[in-house]
Amino acid sequence: MVGESCHHTDLRETCLIFRSSAQHYLDMGLARPITKEEAFDVLGKAEEAGLVLQPVNSQRPEAVCCCCGDCCGLLLAAKKFPRPAELYAASYYAEVDAELCTGCESCVDRCQLQAVTLLNDVCTVNRDRCIGCGVCAATCPSNAIRLHKKRVKSLLPKSTGILYRNILSQKVGKRHMLKLGVKRLVGLQV
Repeated sequence: MVGESCHHTDLRETCLIFRSSAQHYLDMGLARPITKEEAFDVLGKAEEAGLVLQPVNSQRPEAVCCCCGDCCGLLLAAKKFPRPAELYAASYYAEVDAELCTGCESCVDRCQLQAVTLLNDVCTVNRDRCIGCGVCAATCPSNAIRLHKKRVKSLLPKSTGILYRNILSQKVGKRHMLKLGVKRLVGLQV
């Protein structure tokens, strides 16, 4: 954030970009190449800081952002929404085992979307707010909070290009997309 520091971490290298997208950022001077070991180090530090890993929603993501609810525009917007879980294509949700929970509130402090609260000395998860990121479970000292698979799985598109095509198709309609495709094909044949 310009002019202010993050309330969650002092980390400045947090987002990972791959393939052609990485080359684009390198060409603009906005990134530096790193090794696989350095990438795992970034992810480890992000987990330690309680940042949410947000990959681009495709089977071959071109980026993984490590975000907090202060600096990330997407996460900040989701945090303001009453049911952030509806905005994410997550396959997991967090759940607390009340018998194991000691009420230490480490999960409450780490949850970027305020989905975890303490009630009668036991933490509980609001499933409407939980995006299944696992930040709360990663450091629970009593292993009381765990991720569980949802019954309905989110099917991710194969690539980022297909993801954006699907979003555009939903916005302008499939019929309009077909017309654009036909016009493009006709233009290419001329």
